[in-house]
Amino acid sequence: MKEEEMLRLLRSMLEAEKTRWVEEGGWLRFRLKHDGMLWETACTPCADGLLFFGRFPFRCRDAETAWRVCGEANRELVSGALFLTEDASPVYRCRAVLDDV
Repeated sequence: MKEEEMLRLLRSMLEAEKTRWVEEGGWLRFRLKHDGMLWETACTPCADGLLFFGRFPFRCRDAETAWRVCGEANRELVSGALFLTEDASPVYRCRAVLDDV
């Protein structure tokens, strides 16, 4: 599947869920609300899929402990990775393969 096809598929999925998004520089950014919390997500095509970055809806009070916990989680993850932004917000990065629409 080509990049534009992947973006078109994602756009149609977002439209079906009535999710608003912003598109700039090959990235689609949108927000999802779950249990009263607002999750920020950005994605872009990569190789045979989409690369997603999901920002957790909170900041960590103790960045040192949060870095340790991210490291522990990353050792267990089969796919993707957790890291912290400069303001100590956790972000999960993963790739979704789109081989069967």
